[in-house]
Amino acid sequence: MAQRQEALGNALGTAGLRNAAAATANNEAYKRANPGVQRHVQLKEGGYVLLRNHARKKCEPKWMGPFTVREAYTDFDAYQLVLPNGMLWPSRVHADCLRRVSIDTSDPPTDLWY
Repeated sequence: MAQRQEALGNALGTAGLRNAAAATANNEAYKRANPGVQRHVQLKEGGYVLLRNHARKKCEPKWMGPFTVREAYTDFDAYQLVLPNGMLWPSRVHADCLRRVSIDTSDPPTDLWY
């Protein structure tokens, strides 16, 4: 009985390794076939970003900002934002809701564009 359980355990372990290898190969093939899908841009602290306006009305713009990135939480792909007047945005924002923007740092913005 013990030999049978050991053989079964070895077979399951081998199958698990085969499945893990197949999953890795499939993931790599997907990334090669779809290069734009896995595009995570790391935003730098002190950089400027626009925030997607999810609660917008019909004629309002899709993006609010510019905000300054105060802190980056790279494990979660989230960022803490600061308004131009120095107040913190009430929650951390995921990178999917942000867009980088280039602003001349010699003349920083004093209020939101929208």
